[in-house]
Amino acid sequence: DIGKLALQDAMPKSFARIVAEAKSAESSSRAIEQRHLGVDHTILGKRLAQKWRLPSEIVLAIWLHHSDAAAISQNMPQARIAQIVQLADSVARQSGIGQTGSYDSPEPIEKNAQLLAVDMGQLGQIARNLLTQVAEKSNILGLDSPGALADYGDAAGAVAKRLAAQQTELSDENRRLQAASSHLDFATDFLLSIDSAAGAVDVAESFAARWQKFYQTGAVCLYLAPAGDARRLDAVVVGSLGQSKAVCLDIPDRICAVPKQITNNFTILDAHDHIDWLFEQLDVDFDPGATKLLPLLSNGVTVGAIAFELHYPGDAALFEEKFQMSSSIAAVVVDMALAGAEQQFLAERFAQLVSGSEHIVPLQPEEIPPGVAAGDSMEALAELAAGAAHELNNPLAIVSGRAQLLADAETDQEKKEILNQIQESAGQASAVIEDLMGFADPPQPRPAQTDVRQMVDEALQLAGRKTNVEHINVQVEVADDAKKVFVDSAQIASAIANVVTNAIESYDSELGPIKITAQSVQSGEMVKLQVKDLGCGMDAETVRKATQPFYSAKPAGRKRGMGLTYATRFAQINAGTLDIESRLGIGTTVTILLPRA
Repeated sequence: DIGKLALQDAMPKSFARIVAEAKSAESSSRAIEQRHLGVDHTILGKRLAQKWRLPSEIVLAIWLHHSDAAAISQNMPQARIAQIVQLADSVARQSGIGQTGSYDSPEPIEKNAQLLAVDMGQLGQIARNLLTQVAEKSNILGLDSPGALADYGDAAGAVAKRLAAQQTELSDENRRLQAASSHLDFATDFLLSIDSAAGAVDVAESFAARWQKFYQTGAVCLYLAPAGDARRLDAVVVGSLGQSKAVCLDIPDRICAVPKQITNNFTILDAHDHIDWLFEQLDVDFDPGATKLLPLLSNGVTVGAIAFELHYPGDAALFEEKFQMSSSIAAVVVDMALAGAEQQFLAERFAQLVSGSEHIVPLQPEEIPPGVAAGDSMEALAELAAGAAHELNNPLAIVSGRAQLLADAETDQEKKEILNQIQESAGQASAVIEDLMGFADPPQPRPAQTDVRQMVDEALQLAGRKTNVEHINVQVEVADDAKKVFVDSAQIASAIANVVTNAIESYDSELGPIKITAQSVQSGEMVKLQVKDLGCGMDAETVRKATQPFYSAKPAGRKRGMGLTYATRFAQINAGTLDIESRLGIGTTVTILLPRA
């Protein structure tokens, strides 16, 4: 509970009032903190632990030790230590040891013990010996003395100071090492030439010019690794007299832009043995016998390559370590610029999606900026969604909490009603954010061998409950070679249920037929599961948008359109895919490919 210690230290009077209110209401102090401060001690504790660079397991325990144990057990096995803390807290509180500042009922010991597979007999033995052991250790630590709480807080603060001091010492040592490096001026000059608005090509041009000047080379060409299967790349060329320009080059068929020898590996190559196709497109001459090629590696990934003339080619090996150090600096900055372009591109698209724009024009491959490969779009969109949800959640909690406080104190009925509307609207916005987080950060799948028919039956039950349909008109056929898949059954059952729900709702009045089939495809490596209906169908525009977050073709007052979005996401994180084929007035077929067990 270091978050409580932080509150006690930073605002002792306010924290005392929060504890008193929790005691009066017989509730958790966490709820009171959230209402008055817009944040609670678990969030504060997590941020402190991150700042102090504590192990991730400890950070999770500090953050989640008040969360639902069953949810933690199912969705976050890496946070198991939080369950242990929760169980220990329950045992300590039931034994009457200390004051926690929370006055709600502790979590049932039996529930956590079962989730952690702890024997109740062992817990009973621990509880019986606990008072004696705590008394002994309290005596040793002096916790029974006057001012023990303050001393405990001081001790925690001292540890934090030591951690901060050690981090400062490491940072100072790192700076001293950099100052001793002969490359500091080069790196500083390059980094100072880059501003926050610089694109990857701007970064490449600045670095190539400084590389030529620092290493006294001849002509230089730096090119960026193409995204995905693109057959064009961006490059910059610096002539022997220092003049530079940006160019766009074609990659010939069956040619890898980045030679395999320098893909994810630092090696200096003779450039003309590998990239003659590039030199043929340049109007700057490179000496074939003196031109070298090396990669720009960022976190082990090649983001580009630099070719340059050495006046003394035989000295290349002597400079290898320095070349590697300098190129790695450029690689990191180029990688950041590419990521920035990707974030900006996806942020604009995401804003269109969230705003419900009806005029979102699909981009052609050549319009997508460097670094945004087609297969990465959903992951990048999910990352943006997570960031947006995180940034919005705390302000909304504060708006809701302040509105409630003002409404409780307001005597004017009209103003009170307005404040209640504000709180209700904030709650609706929070619900949207919960949907957004569910899409952006779904539970990590726990794949296992799963019976397809059983999974489909579970999905039909879920769909029936969602639509209030007791008997779904469905036909299920599972081929003998498609009876088992290797997936998280709960996630895929949910995905299928969302698809079936759409199929049920595609019929205007009476329940129409739905057919579900499963068969082995792709040489037996995958199972193709199809859900077909003969309902109203969709036009091409609706099909294209169907899996976008919050999109729905239904009229105003509808539920948020997240069903097919979740289905697609669950299929994706289980190494599968989801595709939709539909014709207006004829029906829809949804195909889900899943790994065969």
